[in-house]
Amino acid sequence: MQKKIFLVFVTLIIIGVLMTGTISITLTKVLVPEINGADKIKEDLIKYQIMSMGIGLTVSLLLGYRYIRKVTDPIRQLSQITKKISRGDYFGQRIYPKTEDELDELSQNFNLMSERLETTINELRENSSKMEAVLRSMSNGVIAIDNSRRLLIANPKVREIFGISAVDPIGKHIKEVFRNEDLNSAIEQLSPQNDSVRTEVELNSPSHKICSVNCGFMKHSTDPNRITGVVVIVQDITEIRKLENMRRDFVANVSHELKTPLTSIKGFVETLKDGAIENVETRNRFLNIIDIEADRLSFLIKDLLTLSEIESGIEEEGAEALEVESTTREILSLLNEAAKKKNISVKLEIEGDVEVLKGSKSLLQQMMINLVDNAIKYTSEGGEVVVKIFKDEVNLNIVVKDTGIGIPPEHIDRLFERFYRVDKARSRQVGGTGLGLAIVKHIVLSFKGNIKVNSKVDRGSEFIVQIPYKNK
Repeated sequence: MQKKIFLVFVTLIIIGVLMTGTISITLTKVLVPEINGADKIKEDLIKYQIMSMGIGLTVSLLLGYRYIRKVTDPIRQLSQITKKISRGDYFGQRIYPKTEDELDELSQNFNLMSERLETTINELRENSSKMEAVLRSMSNGVIAIDNSRRLLIANPKVREIFGISAVDPIGKHIKEVFRNEDLNSAIEQLSPQNDSVRTEVELNSPSHKICSVNCGFMKHSTDPNRITGVVVIVQDITEIRKLENMRRDFVANVSHELKTPLTSIKGFVETLKDGAIENVETRNRFLNIIDIEADRLSFLIKDLLTLSEIESGIEEEGAEALEVESTTREILSLLNEAAKKKNISVKLEIEGDVEVLKGSKSLLQQMMINLVDNAIKYTSEGGEVVVKIFKDEVNLNIVVKDTGIGIPPEHIDRLFERFYRVDKARSRQVGGTGLGLAIVKHIVLSFKGNIKVNSKVDRGSEFIVQIPYKNK
């Protein structure tokens, strides 16, 4: 633009100077009289006029160039700065003109606009950062789509739940990203008469999950009747449903376990009342069965109370120094008689020095009794049970290994659930309550440890308990 103005200005100056010079020269030739020596005067006048024209043209060009620079510099700056802003460089863009005309007012207005734009962008970025931080920290998944069902928001939690890849899905149609018919169906059920839909969605990939989905319209802040899209809140309730199922199973199992011995006791008591009490042999046999069933009830209630105390953190004793080796020897001595009845060899192997643990001795005893007693119960006559204790850099390791019937692989994951039995008939036959391993697991957790199981059918089982020395 500056070049165009300058060329126009120069052209006008040259035309003006040439016209002025031509007129002056013509008038000189016409008006100067034809006398002796006049030709010499004319030539001098014309020469001086041409020189004046050249000087005037030069001065005009210099003054014109300076004036044009003063006028066009702010325009040129404005053009350069607007190019930077169009490329996304918003910050620090200002114009400082040296004029006091309309260009100065335009520059001041532009600077004010640039400053406000910079402030607005900073606010938007700050709000965007806050919203992103909130979405990232949410434990629930959030999906937002526009009226064209294009994805606006998908926070990290919802991507984790649905197994969305790292590719940015924003802007894609929701059906391209979330390939779940139940989810898409819930969104399609939204209508002006039904502006909220709540349902449960079952996922099988990347893993099995049950999710609660709550869909609702997004409405404009100033116009509630204007719908701008749909927001979906996804909550992973897999663990909640699992706990609910466990609770139902627990209630059903407790009811069954209590009902069975109570029914037996009630039946035998009624039989004795009906006259069987007169027969000494029958009476004694029934009383023995009632005694056994009463013991079974007592063991069941005791195990339930023990499990409840462990879960609630109530311990009979406080933390104390535990001599694991001596405690284990006491337990093996206590269970030795049961092992002898089945001709089972029970061995204790200690590797290196076993450091002292901190914790409740009664809980450690309960854990060892349950593990070793189970190993003896589910090992055939003539078998072997080995208890091995050793330490590593972090943990005390207690391994109880037997040569018994083993556990099928499909049962191992549920082995520590309350009342879960691999073989119900055999478990009741050997006298278990179904709570022993659940108690073991909770005791191990109270020691801040973990327990693992290795087992093969007909080749025995191995329970590995790892308790960190810094468990308290």
